Amino acid sequence: MEPMNFTSPASRISAPAFKWRILVVDDEAGMVESLQMLLTHMGYEVSTAQDGHSATEELRRNDYDVVITDLMMDGTTGYDILEFVSAEQLNIPVLVVTGLGSVDAAVKALKQGAYDYILKPFQFDSFRSCVRRAIEKRQLELIQRLQNQRITAVASIAKAVTSTLNLDEIFQIIVNQSREFVEFSSAALALINEQEQFIDLFTVLLDQQSTPQFRLRVSSAHPFFAELFERRGPVIVLDASGEPSGSDSGLALLEGVSSYVLVPMLVKERFVGALFFGSGNAAAYHHQEVQLLSLIADQIGVAVDNARLLDLEQRRSMQLELVNSIGKRLTSALVVEKLLETAVVLLKDHFPQQRIDISYFDESKGSLMRTQWPGREQDKNSRPLQAALGEGAVGRAAMTGTTGVFAHPESEQPATGAVPPAELAVPLKSEGEVFGVLSIEDTSGYKFTESEIAFFEAVASQIALAWRNAKLFEQIRKSKVYLELVLNAADDTSIISIDREGRVITFNSGSETLLGFTAEEAVGRPIQEIIVSRRTRAIFNNLGKNVSRDCVEEEVRISNQGKRAFWARIVIRPIEPAVDLFVGFLIILTDVTQRVRLERKLKQLTVTDDLTGLFNQRHFFEQLRREMERASRRATSFSLCIFDLDKFKRYNDSQGHLAGDHLLKAVGRRVAKEIRTKIDTAFRYGGDEFVLILPDTSLAQAASLVDRLRAAVQQDFGGVIGISAGIAEYVEGQSEKEFIEAADQLLYEAKRQGGNRVVYRLARSLP
Repeated sequence: MEPMNFTSPASRISAPAFKWRILVVDDEAGMVESLQMLLTHMGYEVSTAQDGHSATEELRRNDYDVVITDLMMDGTTGYDILEFVSAEQLNIPVLVVTGLGSVDAAVKALKQGAYDYILKPFQFDSFRSCVRRAIEKRQLELIQRLQNQRITAVASIAKAVTSTLNLDEIFQIIVNQSREFVEFSSAALALINEQEQFIDLFTVLLDQQSTPQFRLRVSSAHPFFAELFERRGPVIVLDASGEPSGSDSGLALLEGVSSYVLVPMLVKERFVGALFFGSGNAAAYHHQEVQLLSLIADQIGVAVDNARLLDLEQRRSMQLELVNSIGKRLTSALVVEKLLETAVVLLKDHFPQQRIDISYFDESKGSLMRTQWPGREQDKNSRPLQAALGEGAVGRAAMTGTTGVFAHPESEQPATGAVPPAELAVPLKSEGEVFGVLSIEDTSGYKFTESEIAFFEAVASQIALAWRNAKLFEQIRKSKVYLELVLNAADDTSIISIDREGRVITFNSGSETLLGFTAEEAVGRPIQEIIVSRRTRAIFNNLGKNVSRDCVEEEVRISNQGKRAFWARIVIRPIEPAVDLFVGFLIILTDVTQRVRLERKLKQLTVTDDLTGLFNQRHFFEQLRREMERASRRATSFSLCIFDLDKFKRYNDSQGHLAGDHLLKAVGRRVAKEIRTKIDTAFRYGGDEFVLILPDTSLAQAASLVDRLRAAVQQDFGGVIGISAGIAEYVEGQSEKEFIEAADQLLYEAKRQGGNRVVYRLARSLP
């Protein structure tokens, strides 16, 4: 079955013909029977009432489109029925039937609200025309009412969605309010970034008992979305019987679905998401529903994209917090087996949808063993407990010492067209030595992103560091003799003992390597002269005052004898060989420079625009607040420039989005080259819009700088792309919003003057 565009008439499946409902009221049985036969022959659904009282009861119970009533009846008359229809606000046309000599009565009925009158005896053609006009009136009123309801619904959804940046809340708003005008048994909000390799799905399955909601990540190459990406417009499938079921396609939202619709959300021609609605009924979606859903998608696209970006930034921030949390938790685990168990459990708590394992070398170092512990559940699909060096994702990562993403072999791939799962393997490496491998598998089959790989590499660095320390502490606990061996064997870890006055007692070979002193040079000297840093100076000064002699664990930046600076984790523990006997402290230093760099790389990703390499919008607001505070505090000048690219949309449409992305990257490089290093800051605000923060810069200076940038861009692209820019100077007391709007108004002034120009003036001079 081929998916069809909703605009194609051929995609329609015939539905049962709709019939208008008419109520006939007359106390003459013969007249009632004649009118019923005539109207039924004309294609209407007809009900009858023998008197006015029965008619009003029928109108209370059921909906009708037209009422045809005799005026003169015993008991309740046609006038009473008119009064009832008006009082109940039924808004349906009423046709009154009266004799040829009772035209005055008919006119009175018209004044009382009747739509038209029919004189007896009547001609068939005139009767048919009168009824048809009444039906057309009813139809127009229903269409108008439906349009008003839909406009109100769209406005309500748009208002509600823009009031939050929480993706779960946005999806719930869409689902709850769409029930009023769209039939569905399953719904989904797909978050799409065409540069990424995956799509995030917020999905809800409805039945009579429950409304389970879940979030799923699928590959952007999934066949289900191919038609949407190709068409870049709504896709409606009226009969899904020939398509893969939910279990076959890997999408639970297709379970029990007979027809469905996919409506894209585009922001400046850029895919940001799609709405999915599926129904158990065939041909459930037609032109009207898709038009309405498209209008909703247009209204909420920007809000959904902003919420997606915020969600991404929050996830990256959470990853940073998680790296630090794991590092602190693992530091206290001084038994290797407990350490590995703790690491896996911590990761599984935050990534329950993924399979996470840690493998370590056996005694021969020819193969790796997967971590086991009592109580761990073993499912029938779990990976082998042992992996040979060089084989599989784990074996290859252990052998090469490098991170890799590996596809599973064909024997393990799904039988359907779904994308097979991938496995990320990260070596646990410290000082060039590989201890084991952290492996992460996600069955949804997407490629891991750069930020996710950086996160797991930082976690692996923490595990490797804690592993090394745990092994050292295991050996220290065995015996004093073994301690001496460990001190000399740990040539890449500094282990130092000092007496109660802070003088060095023992200084191992790892200390010589890390700190640049020989043991002969270090022994007997104050520890402050050996480990040099501002922070450790304060730590060592407090050691003698620390009556409780608590342990110290921190990360510090140290300069060694060769003036090389590095980051180290320092652990200081009291040496108490017996109760009430204190002889000094044991200091362990481990180089963590590599992990710190990985953490910084991860942090950099949270403030950098992936496409241009400039800072992103989130970092702009943080930097702007800091610069405004600084300018107010020091009473210095400070300018803000907002510019966008002239003719970019035309270039993007004619050359394609890939060429547009290349152009934006080139502009980003040019901006970074033209601004003043370590003074000015450049940001990609969104789309083809950029922002410059120019500290200690007057308007004239800012205009000169920006005009050089404009000329450079004009020359780089041969005049195909230009720059329109607005520059505002900060005025004491301005809010962020006022300052940004001042520069933005000047940008639009540049646009109105024809573009390719820089407009600037003091913000307070603006109207």
